[in-house]
Amino acid sequence: MKRFLWLESDSSIGGSYQNLDLVPWHLIRNYWEVCLWRLRSTCFRVSHIFHGGNCCADKLGNYGIRHDS
Repeated sequence: MKRFLWLESDSSIGGSYQNLDLVPWHLIRNYWEVCLWRLRSTCFRVSHIFHGGNCCADKLGNYGIRHDS
């Protein structure tokens, strides 16, 4: 079964992955290998969205902060 994933991000996400030495790879290796296995059957599209155009994600994030459940 072919999966499709469209990742849309603003530019601020790039700073999160600059220092890969901070990731505890020995703890998450199994999860990472399962992800790689699943990604083999996935088609990707990666695009940029300006921060101001991401109002839906902002509203969902604010909703999540206000509601614990």
